[in-house]
Parts: sequence; structure tokens; C-alpha cells
Amino acid sequence: MTVLLVPYHLDEYLPDLDVPVPPDRVITSDAGSTRAERMAGLFTALAEAIAAEPADTTSRLTVLTSDCTAAVAVVAGLQRRGVDPAVVWFDAHGDLNTPASSTSGYLGGMALRNLLTDGDPTFGDGLGLRRITPDRAVLVDGRDLDPPEVDYLAASDVRLTTVGALARGDGDLPDGPLYLHVDMDVVDGTASFNAFSPAISTGMFDVVAPNASTTEAVSVNKAEWATTPALGLMIVSHDNRSADEAQTVTVPVKLP
Repeated sequence: MTVLLVPYHLDEYLPDLDVPVPPDRVITSDAGSTRAERMAGLFTALAEAIAAEPADTTSRLTVLTSDCTAAVAVVAGLQRRGVDPAVVWFDAHGDLNTPASSTSGYLGGMALRNLLTDGDPTFGDGLGLRRITPDRAVLVDGRDLDPPEVDYLAASDVRLTTVGALARGDGDLPDGPLYLHVDMDVVDGTASFNAFSPAISTGMFDVVAPNASTTEAVSVNKAEWATTPALGLMIVSHDNRSADEAQTVTVPVKLP
């Protein structure tokens, strides 16, 4: 398994970001004099690193970071490998705002929308991103949504589901290869990388939403996931504290 560490939140370098496994490579960049330029330089470096990974069907790629906006670089890097993944986005928030709809202007709240054809193209265009149609995006357990995100989901083709539905085999996933994005806040506000270190170190990732019952928090290592060609996984932690317990949904990830 290849582990790439991107120790940043937006353009803030986090040299002490606590991660559960030693990374094979740390992605950094100090190019640019503005936040946008520094983030663009970092995303370019990350996309290039992903594109350069050996195309070995037995390998796995995991990106660890503290910034959801880096997803644009992960998808662009996968596309440079000749694949066009759909997106399965585990997150307590929607991350579906645009610069026009966001009341705070926080870039992390636009991260999923930036991947889509109706999102902001600022970073994606510079990476050569082929933006994804909304019907090929799934938001899992998005429950803390801004009013514009609620309105957008009601009118768009983005699919909304839950961890529990996936555990029961009821999740409606897009066909073809998948990019899995897991923000640790889908578990709870204090979950960190360290709660899931055995899963990460074996190339699997375990996640369960706090509102899932014990019967729902089972291994989704069934036919739907086992036969789905998942291409890459990015895990985002905003907090370095350890969670006491982890009930799990298990997702296999590997590169083509």
C-alpha cells in the first residue's frame, strides 16, 4: 500500500499532524505568495504524485490529510492515469457550497462541489480536472447541511445515502471505478486517524456514522463493495485526538 501524506489545512502547513502509519511520501509545496497560489502549487504536486504511482493492480493508494479541498488533486491525479472515477463522499457536512452560496467563504465547505460540473472551477481547471456530473456523486451521512446545500441536493442528481444503508446493501452507488473520500467527522467530532490505524495499515478503511445501530455497523465487504473497482482513498482528520471505539464499515481500495 502506498500512503501519501499531505500535512496541510488549506495552505497552513501542519508538520506535527499525527498519522497512524509512516507515509511513503510527504507532499509539500511552498510556491506562491497568496493562499490560492500556495494551494494550487500543493495540488499540482499531489496530482503529479498520484499520476506517477505504478499501475499495479495489487497496490493501494491512501492519501492522509487535514484538508478536504485536496480532493480535487486526487481526482485529477486519478484521471491522469486514464480513469474517470465517480465519487463516494463520507462526510457529516455537504461540502456542496459555491463561492456564491457560502456565507463564510470557507473553501473546505466547497470541496465536493468543486469536483462537479456545476461547481467552482478555480482549482480544477488549473489541474486539467475533467469535472464529474452530479449523478456520479454520492454523499454519505451528510447531516449538517447549510440551507443552500439542502436546496441544491433537492434539485440536483447528487445521491444522498447513509452508512447504515451501505451496511445493509441498500446504497445506490454509481457504476464503474470509485474515488472514496472519508472525512473523519462522519464518525463524530473527535475521531482521528489513530482510531482506525489497523484498518489503514492493511489497506482497508473502517467507518461508521454515530447514528448507525449496531446491526447497521457491519462489514460492507459484500459483493457490492468487493466487486467495485475502488481506485483511491483520501482520509481527512481535523482532530488528532483518539476515539475510544470504532464500529466499522469496511471498504477495499486499490489502484487500477
